[in-house]
Amino acid sequence: MSDPVDKYLGRWVDACDVVWAVSAHPSYPNGVSEAKDITIGKISANQYGIVTVERTYHNTTCAGSPATEGTILGTAQIRGTKTVAFGAVDKVILEQGDTPLKLITQVVDGRLYNTSATSPGIALDAEGYPTSVVPSEFWTPVSH
Repeated sequence: MSDPVDKYLGRWVDACDVVWAVSAHPSYPNGVSEAKDITIGKISANQYGIVTVERTYHNTTCAGSPATEGTILGTAQIRGTKTVAFGAVDKVILEQGDTPLKLITQVVDGRLYNTSATSPGIALDAEGYPTSVVPSEFWTPVSH
């Protein structure tokens, strides 16, 4: 039997997000976009390390060399499971900075979904975890 963290291991990328449309900001006439990728490695059966790389581009397609690139390190601990309309999810505490963040995560059809307690418009349960998944926000695998 595999450990709870095993389904998350590997490298994942998210979609290119447009921050500023073309001509929306005078300092960035070609627009601004950003993309992230995460690499998840196993620490224990219920804990994983996470390396997040954030890249910003001076265009709206995340093409070419990034204008900036930053790396954030963190750890995540699976604290149990619960069921939401989207299905069974893991309750996770992410420590990636000063304040721990509560998430719900799951892998469905090869996509990693993680919804944080700070996601806009998301209701929280009595423990402070999101009560639903944002189905349009997911990561796709690069390697596993």
